[in-house]
Amino acid sequence: MPVVRTLTGWAAASGPGCEFGVITADKWESLGEIAVEVASSPALTVFTGRLYMAYQGRDSSLNVTSYATGSWGEPTQIGARMMSASPSLVVYDGRLWAFYQGPDEDGHIHYASSANGTDWDVASEPIPGLRTSESPGAAEFKGRLYVFHQGSKHSGQMWYTSCDAGRAWNPDRRIENVVLSDSPSPVAFAGRLFLYYQGGGNNEQLWYTSSADALSWRDDARIASTSASYSPSARLINGALFVASNDGHKRLRVTRSRDGLSWESVEIADAVLSRSPSIVAY
Repeated sequence: MPVVRTLTGWAAASGPGCEFGVITADKWESLGEIAVEVASSPALTVFTGRLYMAYQGRDSSLNVTSYATGSWGEPTQIGARMMSASPSLVVYDGRLWAFYQGPDEDGHIHYASSANGTDWDVASEPIPGLRTSESPGAAEFKGRLYVFHQGSKHSGQMWYTSCDAGRAWNPDRRIENVVLSDSPSPVAFAGRLFLYYQGGGNNEQLWYTSSADALSWRDDARIASTSASYSPSARLINGALFVASNDGHKRLRVTRSRDGLSWESVEIADAVLSRSPSIVAY
């Protein structure tokens, strides 16, 4: 099935450890486990030619490791603050950014950034004026950095804020008529900002909405050809949108679109997940 034949990427899944590998067409080639212990799903991105993975350690610390020339480096703990659930990684304004909910599901979104992927500046205060109940999702769009999250008390509401290079955060804003479970995954494509998420009530359906200005949002729509439990992972790869998800049966599914409207989905053979995947081209 030639649905994802152009994709060569990495995916990692949480368990006691992290497995990573290459997806080609509908096949999974495992490249082994990363020698770390994770407490939730990892986040992947590429920065300065290296592949970075951020994750929550078993002691609830926020850690990052990177991959180059065939091996993973020693993990680095980011700051002393603990975290909950899964982090989000994004490149913005020449820096690598990590966003995460604070310890014990405190409802605050904290963040840190690095110019080299090694030395991190940890913000002394969380993003002001918002409350979350799940992990955040971050993306750059038209020169601004956007952070999306589910509302407090597992409300199912979609909220977001943004900042510019001056680091001034806008007030938190709700996207009306969207109901989600777990965490959203944003990605910029074809002049629009897309959001992918599991539908409300843990219904294992993959839904999305999009906006050309991050103010007015289209009515959300279901991608009927696939399913998603937990949180999806969306990426722009080779000019197309790719969304990786756990199909609810611990199997990895990858869904692709070249226009953001029509979709094709394929199950990736031999890839077994415990929670959410993370996908990226590298």
